[in-house]
Amino acid sequence: MTDTKGTQALNRIKSEAPKKTLEEFLTEKMPEIAAVLPKAYSPQKMVRMVINAVRANPAIGRCDRYSFVAGILSSMAVGLEPNTTLGHAYLIPYGGKVQFQIGYKGYLEMAYRTGLYKVVNAECVYKDDLFDYDLAPKAMQHKPRPHKKDEKPIAYYASYEKKDGTKDFKYMTWEEIDEHRKKFTKTS
Repeated sequence: MTDTKGTQALNRIKSEAPKKTLEEFLTEKMPEIAAVLPKAYSPQKMVRMVINAVRANPAIGRCDRYSFVAGILSSMAVGLEPNTTLGHAYLIPYGGKVQFQIGYKGYLEMAYRTGLYKVVNAECVYKDDLFDYDLAPKAMQHKPRPHKKDEKPIAYYASYEKKDGTKDFKYMTWEEIDEHRKKFTKTS
């Protein structure tokens, strides 16, 4: 968080001894949290989301409280509710700290909010699908075929069309995605 107001509030929260339950801690800190929350979110709603996230994954509640509150505030700053059935964003325990991560549905939500996109799409490609693409000019055709329920995709792609008619896509094989995952994930 780069703004002074938010940093000061997080520093005050960080200095508190973690003797209380997370719910008690957050309820007590509600005025400081409210001062940095976007207007669309009430502190009470934020606390409810936090409690639900901890109930769903108790490891989150054992993490450093500063990182926990920072994750929640990051989520609120981009207007995505963490750890809900919407799948927009996640609070993930890692190394005793909470990591905030935007899910693909969150990125889609933010793209649509801009008002620039007509369609944003992400799909799996299976072995028997009819799939072809050309990089110049950018063109793609995908006709899915029936596949087995447990069949692993061979590739994925994301595409978009803006309201002005601009289109583009990105295609990656399973191997390319796995290589990317190994390079950037913190858990492997």
